[in-house]
Amino acid sequence: MLIDHAWGRETTTIADIHAYKPKSTSLSSGQVLPRGYAYDEGRVIVREMAEELALDMFNKRMAASSISLYLSYSFSSMLPPSKASTKTAPTASMRRICDTVVGLYDRIRVRNTPMHRVNIAYAVSDDLCQQYDLFTSPEKQDKERRLQRAIIDIRQKHGKNSVLRTMDLLDGARTIERHNQIGGHRA
Repeated sequence: MLIDHAWGRETTTIADIHAYKPKSTSLSSGQVLPRGYAYDEGRVIVREMAEELALDMFNKRMAASSISLYLSYSFSSMLPPSKASTKTAPTASMRRICDTVVGLYDRIRVRNTPMHRVNIAYAVSDDLCQQYDLFTSPEKQDKERRLQRAIIDIRQKHGKNSVLRTMDLLDGARTIERHNQIGGHRA
């Protein structure tokens, strides 16, 4: 195979490429912050990112089964990055996902050190299955699903900044700025 590649021959066909199914897929989002963010400011950033990624996942009709969080601190602190992940019942609920991500953040964040980078990843499956539990009524879950669908529909019709939360207007929040970027760069 290496000799074939050295001579510019490729044995893989387009049909092979289209037939390939990965064992697992994920959705992720990350950002380098413009300055060091304190604990409370970082909490807002993490929640914003978790919500945006959860809406994107819901729109693609996927469900998260595992959630990972990676936080990096300033170089002057000499601290290693903080990492955590947790498995969940397959869900597309923005509320559940955000609560899980913020719980991970509260557990691993070094409180008195400025945070400079955040990455969130969801291990997802293509089937958007409805997972009911004993503690949440099906009516409540259906209402949340309709709300998520309404937010997505409004944003597709009127732009990403048409539906915002009040936390997106706080000092240090970055959602509005990120919505105006293309590929992480100013548009």
